[in-house]
Amino acid sequence: MRRTAVPGRIRTARRPPLSRGFWAAAAAAALVVVLAAVTATPVSRSRDFSLMGETISHLDTQDKVVALTFDDGPDDAWRQILPMLADRGVRVTFFLNGMYMRSHPEVTPRLITAGHQIGNHTWSHRHMLAMTQGQIAQEIVSTDELIRRAGYRGRIAFRPPYGQKLVALPFYLATHNRLSVLWNSEPEDFHHKGQTVDQMVDAALHQIRPGSIIVMHPWFDRWKTRAAAARVIDELQARGYRFATVNELTQLRDG
Repeated sequence: MRRTAVPGRIRTARRPPLSRGFWAAAAAAALVVVLAAVTATPVSRSRDFSLMGETISHLDTQDKVVALTFDDGPDDAWRQILPMLADRGVRVTFFLNGMYMRSHPEVTPRLITAGHQIGNHTWSHRHMLAMTQGQIAQEIVSTDELIRRAGYRGRIAFRPPYGQKLVALPFYLATHNRLSVLWNSEPEDFHHKGQTVDQMVDAALHQIRPGSIIVMHPWFDRWKTRAAAARVIDELQARGYRFATVNELTQLRDG
C-alpha cells in the first residue's frame, strides 16, 4: 500500500551547529567594532594627526609669531571686530560659514578689504564624521564659491566644524589638495557658561607658545570673547609677539 503524505507536515533539514571558526570570526568582528568606537573619538579630535592630507595646528618655531583665527559668522559684530583689529595693526584669519555669508553678504568683502585671510568653515557647521563625499563637497564647494564671489583671491584654507575629522573628510581634503587648519590654543571653554573675560585671557596666555594657532569665536552676542581677544592681542604684543595669517604661517614653515 502506498503511503500518502500527511497534509501540513513539512520535513526540514537539520541545521548543523555553528562551528568554532564562526564564533571566532564573530568575536574578532565585535572586537574590531569596539576598538573602532574607542579609537575613533581620539583620532577624530586629534589636533596633530590626520589619516591623510595636510593638517596644521601650530608652527614649530622659536620666533615669536602666532596666528589668531576667528571661527563662525559673519554677522553685524564686524562693527566691533574690524576696528579693534585695525587699531592694533593685526591681521587674522576668518573661518566663515557659508550660510552666514549669504545672510550678511556685505561683511566678507569688508574683511577682505581690511587685509584679512578668509577660510572655509563649511556652509552649515554640521558635524561631518558621517557625511558622504557628496555631502562634504556640497558643504565646502558652496562656501568656496561665496568666498571667491566676495573677492578673495588667496589660498582658501579649511577648518572642520568642532575640529573633527576621521576618514571621509580627510580623504576629500587630500584628493582636493586642501589644507586643514586646527589649533593648539583655545581660550574659550564652552562647557563653562560663566567663563569671564579674565579667565579667557589667562587661558590664552597659558596655552600660547611661539608658532601657536589660536581659535576664538567672537561673532554674534559673544562680547566677552571680543573683549578677551583685544586683551590677548595687547598682552602678546607687549611680550614681543607679532601676528600672522595662517597662510603666512605656512609660508614661514615652507621657507
